[in-house]
This record gives sequence, C-alpha cells and structure tokens, in this order.
Amino acid sequence: MSGSRRRSRAAPGKVVRAARGRPRPRGDARGPSERASPNVDRPVQGGRAPGPSGDVRVERLRDRGAGVRTTRIFLADDHELVRTSLGAVIHERAEFEIVGEAGCAEGAVERAPASRPDLLVMDVDMPGLCCFDAVRRIRAALPELRSIFLSSACHDLHIEQALSVKAHGFVLKSDSLAVFFDALMSAAAGEHFYSRRVRTRFASGAVSGHGTLIPAVGSTRRESLTVRELQVLLYIARGLAKKEVAKLMQLSVKTVEHHSSSIMRKLDIHDRVELARYAIREGLVEA
Repeated sequence: MSGSRRRSRAAPGKVVRAARGRPRPRGDARGPSERASPNVDRPVQGGRAPGPSGDVRVERLRDRGAGVRTTRIFLADDHELVRTSLGAVIHERAEFEIVGEAGCAEGAVERAPASRPDLLVMDVDMPGLCCFDAVRRIRAALPELRSIFLSSACHDLHIEQALSVKAHGFVLKSDSLAVFFDALMSAAAGEHFYSRRVRTRFASGAVSGHGTLIPAVGSTRRESLTVRELQVLLYIARGLAKKEVAKLMQLSVKTVEHHSSSIMRKLDIHDRVELARYAIREGLVEA
C-alpha cells in the first residue's frame, strides 16, 4: 500500500519476530552472537564448565582440588631454562606439584626443608656445594625425602654417589620426557628408577632391591677411595682451595688436608694439577 507502513499481524498467543531497531521479545536477553556461542547454556559433563578456549591445563588444576594425591616436588638446577621448562611440564600433571626451586645446591639446602617436598629433583653438576652433600643435609631435616638426580653425562662416580645417598632415581638430560616421568612416578611410589643408559653402567647384580650398590669383583685405584675422599677430589678438581673445600664440606682445613694427602697416595699422584687431569680423564668433572 503506497505511502503507508505494512503492519504485521499475528494470531493470538504467537510471538512476532521483532523488527530491526525494535526491542527483542521477552524471555531471550541474548544477542545472535551469544546464542551462537557453543559454551553458553550447554550442559557440561561432570558439572564442570570447560576452561577458556578448552584449556586442558585449567581442568588439570581443578583436578588437584578434587581429591587427587599430589607429590610435592622441589627442583634444583643451575640453568634457569631447565628449571622453567621442567617446571612447566611437571605443572601440567595433576599428580605433581612444584613447591619450590633453587639455582644451586646451597639454595636447595636453605629452602627445601621449609617447602616440605616429597621428592627432590636435583642436577648433578652444579657449582659450589656438591649435590650429594646437599641431599644428605636436606635429608637430615626431611628423613622421608626421596631424590632423583639429573645429569648431562653418565659417569660411574656420579652413579655410585647417587646410590650412596639412597637416591630413588638417576636420569640423563638426553633421555625423553617419558623416561623422566617414569622416574617421577616410580619415586612417588617408593620405587627406584635408573634410565636405560645408566643401568648399562651397573655390573650384573650391582643394585639390590633397596637401591644400594654391591661392588663388582675387582677394584681400581679410584674404587679404593672413600666417599669423603671422592668428594674432596671433586672439589679440588674444580679448582677450589682447601679452605673453600673445608667450608663447603663443614670440615676443618686440617681434615681436608688429610683427605687430600690420602687421595694422592692412593692414586699415586703428587700435585693438584695432576689430580685435576685425573678427574677430567676419568669423567668425574667436565674440562
């Protein structure tokens, strides 16, 4: 009809679609884009709303509050990138929780007891205090603490030292994440896990069910050294002065000198330079 507006008629009881610019009918306060959203007014399985953009991490974080038993982990490594990367992948698992970290063994000794971890994950080759000494000190405050060592190299001495402090695991940094998590799961269950390359360094029957070392038949000059002498040797090979070694090991300088003399006698080495060369040659320290 010319010059006039067309009026919409509707049968009684029916809602007429609102024309453009007019208010929407009662009972639906959403716009078209909201009605199209897949996450609005949808029933959610299990009664939980999905995380933003389907974020699985949010779901796993919620699981931690749903009665899942978490293993509390303290992470010690002198490389920030390693700590950050491992912390991120551990955080994705609902059964684990990072409760603290440190960039050196001394920092772990200072901070770990207050964090009350169940499991300590520690790098083997860090400057300063020997990681094995650090584990002994932390365990004095936390007797039930379990430990896993990470290393970039596979040296017999490090493995022996790990066994001497009753470590629950030893993993190489070249191993896969799957192997790393196998070690975490084993340690959390109170079991021992040494990655495949590490196990190849054991003599037949070298590890008992309790994870202690059973020396193989035959000995070398290095095997004649005591645990303390090996620790002193590592520090000296790193170029530390006897006073520094004494401070780190909480011993007197005279005791360190006694250990140093005993080491040289047993190895038939007569100066610090040769001791350092020996340690590098045997893979005890990096060049």
